[in-house]
Amino acid sequence: MVNIKEQTIKLHEQLEQQPLLKKLSTGDFDKGLYIEILKRFYGVIISIENSIDDEIFPNKRGELLKEDLKELDFFDSERIETLDISISNLSEMLGFVYVLEGSRNGGIYLCKIIKEKDSSLPCRYFYGMGEKTREYWIGFMGSLPSKIDDQKSFSSGVEKCYQILIDWFSYERS
Repeated sequence: MVNIKEQTIKLHEQLEQQPLLKKLSTGDFDKGLYIEILKRFYGVIISIENSIDDEIFPNKRGELLKEDLKELDFFDSERIETLDISISNLSEMLGFVYVLEGSRNGGIYLCKIIKEKDSSLPCRYFYGMGEKTREYWIGFMGSLPSKIDDQKSFSSGVEKCYQILIDWFSYERS
């Protein structure tokens, strides 16, 4: 398997530099902005997860975002923008799964920042599997190569997922 992390490092860095994500990662947010960030995550994560077969990606986390938003007394799925995503084949789908599963690693770091900023803020989505995340990631990465039947489509899926996330977080929404 091509070293996809090295291949997509610039996209990963570009995503981290999006203003809302930068504010989250530096602790430069208040409760209102945190709700906006969760709404953004919910819209894009639910859109991506709905495009991926449950058999391929059984550990979806969109519901954790919904729980976090409900705890903050803000959840109205009709007011949260989503998008349609087209995935061409299994290998491309696995590329999307790779990005979402990989985000679990950074989520634990973000949860720590969130809790340091305001311990009352929920962060189920970011915490995810908690201390079991690293072990889960190693298992996921160990099984991934045998599932990919088209490396080019897999790489395309990873890049496409990152680009969707970058685009999603790069423009103003109401």
